[in-house]
Amino acid sequence: MAITKFDHIGIVVDNLDDALEHFKKLFPIDERTLIYERDYDDVDPGTGAVDVMHFALFPVGEVYLELIEPVSDGPMKRFLERTGGGFHHLGITSDNLRDEWGDHDAKRDEIGVIGDRPRVDQYDVSYWFLHPKRNYQVLFEVDAAWAKTSASDMTPIEPTPDW
Repeated sequence: MAITKFDHIGIVVDNLDDALEHFKKLFPIDERTLIYERDYDDVDPGTGAVDVMHFALFPVGEVYLELIEPVSDGPMKRFLERTGGGFHHLGITSDNLRDEWGDHDAKRDEIGVIGDRPRVDQYDVSYWFLHPKRNYQVLFEVDAAWAKTSASDMTPIEPTPDW
């Protein structure tokens, strides 16, 4: 069990398409490696609250840049309103998500695990967050390893556990 890599850097923006055009000036973005999704529903398993957003993911070297435009009222929109946007989270990947969850759950107060169980997104990728107050002001998103499978899809490499 181990965190194996930095997966992505999450940046909150007020307009996804404008931000994507801007970052195309900085990075060579290959449309074949771009993941682009509009009206993505992020559901909190504890409350059932839905945070709707548009997002784009594209690789820069070995790490993806994730641009996130909040659409509905929720945590992402509040972050954008409070800060004006910018760096939001650092995504990390584990090679054994079930064991990693058990380890993090046992240390939840020390490392700031958010939620009672991992979330599973619409692509069947499991993930959870570690609160920035417990991690030197960095919000971490711990993800299952995944692979791009279409223009707006990603698939977990290992089967998703039954949380």
